[in-house]
Amino acid sequence: MQPASAPAEASIAAVSAEASAAAAPASDAAASAVAASAASEAQQPAAAPAPSKDSQLSFTVDAAGKPTLTATVDSEAEKTHLIDALTKRFGADHFVANVTVDQDTKPADWLVHLDGLLPLMALPGAEVKVDGAHIELSGSAANAKLGWLDKLKSLFGASYQIGSFNVEQAVASATENFRSAIKGLLTPDSSRASADVVKVLNLQVINFASAGARVPASALEDLNQSAQVLNACARNGKTAKLEVAGYSDNVGGAQANLQLSKKRADAVRAYLVKTGVPADSLVAQGYGDARPVASNDTASGRFANRRIEFVAQQE
Repeated sequence: MQPASAPAEASIAAVSAEASAAAAPASDAAASAVAASAASEAQQPAAAPAPSKDSQLSFTVDAAGKPTLTATVDSEAEKTHLIDALTKRFGADHFVANVTVDQDTKPADWLVHLDGLLPLMALPGAEVKVDGAHIELSGSAANAKLGWLDKLKSLFGASYQIGSFNVEQAVASATENFRSAIKGLLTPDSSRASADVVKVLNLQVINFASAGARVPASALEDLNQSAQVLNACARNGKTAKLEVAGYSDNVGGAQANLQLSKKRADAVRAYLVKTGVPADSLVAQGYGDARPVASNDTASGRFANRRIEFVAQQE
C-alpha cells in the first residue's frame, strides 16, 4: 500500500509549496510598506521646540506724558497689535517703541489687558516692567496714593505676580543670599577656588548713596566677611587676584558716571586692604554705565546696574 500513499503526499507538498509561494509576495509587500512608512516619517521635519522665553514689556513715561517702550513678543501679529494700540491712544509721533519679534518667546498674554495699561503709559514718571507673569512698578506708578498696584492686581488677576520695587527690600534680600553663601567659603575644608570666591562675592550689594563714593555702613559687615575669605586664601598660598570693577546706571553724564564708578571701586578696594587683604592682589577700575546687566528703564534695572563687581584676574 506504500505506493498508493506517495501521490497523496506529493499533492500535499505541492499545495504547501504553492501556499508558500503565494504568501511570499504578500510578506514582501508588507515589509515594503513598513519601510516606506518609516522613510516617510524620517522625511517629516522635526516638531519645533516649544518657546522657552517669557514675553517682556517695559516702559517709562517722561514729564510730558510721552512713553518709551521696549518689548519682546513672539510674532509680527503681536507686534502689530501693540503698535496699533499705542498709535490709537497716543498718535504716531507721541510714543517711542522698540519691539522685537522672537519666535522662541511665549505668547504675550499681557496684551489681552493692554487697554488697562494704556492709561498708566501716560502717567508722567511711571516705570513698569512686565516679564512673563511678573509685573513690577516703580517711579510714580508705585505711588500708593495713585492706587495703580491695586488696579493692576484687579485687572490681571491672581495668575500674575504684581509688586513695587523697594530698594531696602532688594538690599536685604541680597544680603541674606550673600551671608548664606559665604558660610561655605569660611569653613576650614573649603577649597576657595577663585571662581567660587568671585561668584559668592558678587552676591553682595554695596548700596552707595546717590552721587556718593563712601562705603555705606550697611555694607561693612559683608565686606568684612569678604575680607576674611580673601585673607584665608592668602594664608593658604592661594591669593585671589581680583579686579574691583565699579559700574553705574545711565542717569547723568557719561564722564561723571565713569569717574563716580572709579571712586566707588577705589573705596571698596581701600576698605578691603585696610582689613588686611594684600594690596597687590586687588586693582580697582571704573566702567561707568558700560556693560549693563539689566534695563535702565526701571528702578530695579538701574539698581542692578549700579554695582561693584569682582573679577578674577589672570595669574
